[in-house]
Amino acid sequence: MRRSRRFFRTAKTLTTKTLTTKTLTTKAEFLNRIRAALAGSDAGALKDEGSLSSLPPVPDVWPLRGLSREELRSRFAESLTAVAGECVACSDLRDAADKTTALLREAGAVRVALPDHPFTRRVVPLLQGITLIGPPDEPGVGDQGTVNLGELARCDAAILSPEYLLADSGSALLAAPTVFDRLAIYMPPICLLLAPGSLLREHLPHVWQEFRTQWDRSPAGEFVVVTGPSRTADIEKKLVLGVHGPKKLVVFLIDTVL
Repeated sequence: MRRSRRFFRTAKTLTTKTLTTKTLTTKAEFLNRIRAALAGSDAGALKDEGSLSSLPPVPDVWPLRGLSREELRSRFAESLTAVAGECVACSDLRDAADKTTALLREAGAVRVALPDHPFTRRVVPLLQGITLIGPPDEPGVGDQGTVNLGELARCDAAILSPEYLLADSGSALLAAPTVFDRLAIYMPPICLLLAPGSLLREHLPHVWQEFRTQWDRSPAGEFVVVTGPSRTADIEKKLVLGVHGPKKLVVFLIDTVL
């Protein structure tokens, strides 16, 4: 029996070595074929940018469905609600400002972070009874004067404006060119997004070209994709909101912006 076991072990070792050698030989042959192909006339053609037109087109992984504005709005609201976010329909800027003010008062939010954005500047004059904290080392809103990042940590909420809204996931794409902009997205427990309906897109690939153009104009900072409030699940599969970011996220979707 001992001889049989020893023979079995020896045979098994030899078989393993044989398979390994055969595999290496196969890989070597495969790589040699690639080298031979690249050494041919086609290799030089691939290096020429003009030959790229002969390559097959990039597959359309997420084709556009041609959804209407109403369909995009409905899909976005449904997707956002599914991830514990809220979507509030607003008829115009005044309606959005009134609903924003009412929500902040109901939540007891007094100090609100306000990163500089062309769209939020239009809403600011319509907000009432709220202390707005602007970016550091710059004039604040109203008579707030110069502020620092320490004040941002004491803010109850933040009012932001996204660059795009993605209907398929209920996400918002926000530009964060400064540290203040980035922290305003994460630190306050309440995140309010004011956005016109014209920012709705079907999905992220739909905005890639527009996104690239905007990034080329202003390459500083980063873009952040926000999908609902912060969600964290522990090992017991219990979902907790607000651990690593805002506990509440509301998108005020404005129908008419003149």
